Amino acid sequence: MKAFHSPLLVLFALLWTHLVVYLCLSQIASCSFNHSLNILDFGALPDGKTDNTAAIHKALSEAKRSSKSVYIPSSTWPFVHHGMILVDSVLMYGDGYSSWLHGSNENATAIQMIGANVQIANLRLTSVAQERRTTPQPSTVYCNRASNFSVDRIWTQPLPGEGYVYDDTHIHGVGGIFIYGCFNGTITNNSLNYTFADGIHMTAGSRDILIENNMIENSGDDGIACVTYLPKTAPDMDTLRRLTRNCGNLIYRSNRVKSNRWGRGMTVIGGDSIIIEDNTIEKAAGSGVWIASESSYNTSTAQHVMVRRNTIVRPGVYGLHGKCHPNNTLPAMGVDNQNSRYAGSVQNIMFLDNLIMDACLDSFRITGREISNIVFAGNTLLSSARWGMYIAPVNGSFFLIGNTITNSTLNSYVGVNEQEMMVIAYNKFSNALLNGNGRIQIAHLYAAQRFQFTNNSYSQNVSTNAKRMIEAVVIPKQMVYDHSNTSVYSTYFPNIGKLNVTSFELPLVNDLTFTIPFHVNNLTLTEQDLFNSPSFPSSMRGRVQLLAVFSGTGGQADMNLQRNQVTFRMTLSNKATFRYSVILKEIESVATATITIERQVAPPSPPVPLLPSASVKHEFSSGVHSSQPKTSRVNQASERRLSQWTLISKQLFILVVILISIGMVF
Repeated sequence: MKAFHSPLLVLFALLWTHLVVYLCLSQIASCSFNHSLNILDFGALPDGKTDNTAAIHKALSEAKRSSKSVYIPSSTWPFVHHGMILVDSVLMYGDGYSSWLHGSNENATAIQMIGANVQIANLRLTSVAQERRTTPQPSTVYCNRASNFSVDRIWTQPLPGEGYVYDDTHIHGVGGIFIYGCFNGTITNNSLNYTFADGIHMTAGSRDILIENNMIENSGDDGIACVTYLPKTAPDMDTLRRLTRNCGNLIYRSNRVKSNRWGRGMTVIGGDSIIIEDNTIEKAAGSGVWIASESSYNTSTAQHVMVRRNTIVRPGVYGLHGKCHPNNTLPAMGVDNQNSRYAGSVQNIMFLDNLIMDACLDSFRITGREISNIVFAGNTLLSSARWGMYIAPVNGSFFLIGNTITNSTLNSYVGVNEQEMMVIAYNKFSNALLNGNGRIQIAHLYAAQRFQFTNNSYSQNVSTNAKRMIEAVVIPKQMVYDHSNTSVYSTYFPNIGKLNVTSFELPLVNDLTFTIPFHVNNLTLTEQDLFNSPSFPSSMRGRVQLLAVFSGTGGQADMNLQRNQVTFRMTLSNKATFRYSVILKEIESVATATITIERQVAPPSPPVPLLPSASVKHEFSSGVHSSQPKTSRVNQASERRLSQWTLISKQLFILVVILISIGMVF
């Protein structure tokens, strides 16, 4: 039987062949298996009114069963869901702001994440008006004991017309991100607007989480918070014990928190091993950064926290007009331990290289009991409405080193202390305005055991009624004091001649220099690397510990939480300088010097070989000039052969597809 040769069929075969070739060569991904499920294929409708809860759940269930992801397509109107969307061990993603899910139930969490390897990304999440709750419901995103989770590029906001602030009136907001007992996760690149409570809240032992590059505006409470609660009574029926371990191993990095209506910018209310770095907090209603244990919420204590290179602007304000909040009692940055029912202490907290501007109250404050080993170094405090630094009666050791404090309305520093050790060294104080009856510019001592006041400077360009630099109600048992550059004011140590006040030893330090190759940007040094430097005093080795590295010029220094290692990161310059402080172990006295990191000069580039005159003449005559050497004839021939073989291979592939297609047709 003869085949029927129809020109129409031949034309169809050729067109089909070209389509196959185009898809396979130009869009290879289209020929592979599709690893995502579109919720439209499960009956979801983006009409702004249909309840798509069941359809989305079908897609999520199938995605988990088949190890695929779920795709939320772009739409003009939102995919409405009245019930909670449970994302279990899958990725649910969209195209960004145009992929829109809307929760219509004010009493339900919009999205709950459970299981392992669960992710949501590139979605806009809105909801109806919500009020503040004390439980995770309703949160916009609720991570419930999940592991290896990710929340990335999520926009949360109320519907238009809801969740706005008019002066001091708050119209309902939307839920934030609530992390409950989750670990090994990232919360990155999200935009959270008008949350009814905390923007990002972590509790129930959540650990090993990076919170980076998020924008949080107009939150109803803290911008980012780590909280550990203490709901159970210990056997002595007086103190409380943790129900879970602390939340910890957290990094808050490069986030921006702006204009929260109540609460603080960033907090650690019970937690450990936390780094808060390179963030910007603007117009927080309370503190910019607050490290504390709070008795009103029965929370745990905070330990091993690093707060560095943050910028805090105008803390303590509220409303559109930026007025100081009348009910705020918190400083711009500080530490507090009021929870006497918990047998523990707040300790090992470091504040390095932070900038605080225009605080409504104190720039820095420490209050409470059982607080120890607080380092405040290299910070700049500009224009505080009250004290620059204030330390209420607390015990422990405190180190205020290398700070710049200027334009405080009251004193530069006031301390009513019961410390074991108080160090005020290498600071620059200027222009305390003293609008009250204050008489002391720097320190007011009460029952400090040891006191070091060395290498400070003071300048006053405005009138003041202060008469004394330092006043002691009770003389310290041991004291090292120099006038530094502050001798224009007197000191008041009552009956010091009749008391047995002894001095103590200060550590010795020298400036150190290290060199790195020209192509290297980072240098990591341990404490022993520093102390084994030939320039470091050999008599101090084994007697001192590294306390802080701060005030980098030409780079930045990142200490670890154990304070025994630091990574220096260079900028484009070939030289960077830093200050480092060491502490004498047996006494806790302090000395400071400089670390210099120098980059080797790069070797000169080899000269570019001159082209033969004929080649140069040809290039200029053809209007093309290149400083690169010409490709050899062997390489040119090889490239031509490779190009020819590539073309032949493509032609053979197309020919085979055409023959197969014609065979299918005939």
